[in-house]
Amino acid sequence: DTYDFGDAKNELGSDLVRSVLEGCGIQSPTAGTDAEPLALFRKGEMTYLVLLSDARFPQMPGWGWSFERIACYCWREETAPADAVPVNCWRKGEAALYGTGSYESAALACGFAFESVAFYALPPSASPPRELSAVHEWRKEEMTYYSRDDWESNGSFPSWGWTHHRVAFCAPLAQLS
Repeated sequence: DTYDFGDAKNELGSDLVRSVLEGCGIQSPTAGTDAEPLALFRKGEMTYLVLLSDARFPQMPGWGWSFERIACYCWREETAPADAVPVNCWRKGEAALYGTGSYESAALACGFAFESVAFYALPPSASPPRELSAVHEWRKEEMTYYSRDDWESNGSFPSWGWTHHRVAFCAPLAQLS
């Protein structure tokens, strides 16, 4: 499924999505990409990541998840560049864990089960090129939280009881207003 912002029947939804993005201070991703916003939802301290074009996006509040922010930009399979890789979602109850295929054995060893390919991103890198940002995974017991290098609250995680676990994947930079 895709979401055509220009289609007349999507006008109200398009305005809603655009106003949410403007309210977050986020504009289009770096020029030349077909990446789209990846929404971060919360349920207590658990997180779930969903592309705005994903059919589950409008259903998340009905399942008890609250929209928190746009975490980064990623791709659907159809728009992913050649060097992008699938980012899988593994679940353990309602807890979600994200990573590329190389992380599968670690996810399964922690008792998580494969749910689906969630989106496409660039493989993790300790020092990504300037046009990309590392997306970090923070852990508190079995809960995870994902943030870009430049997220303003990264420095607060340790005082909130979270520990840095790894770079989960890399994503194109968005231009912040």
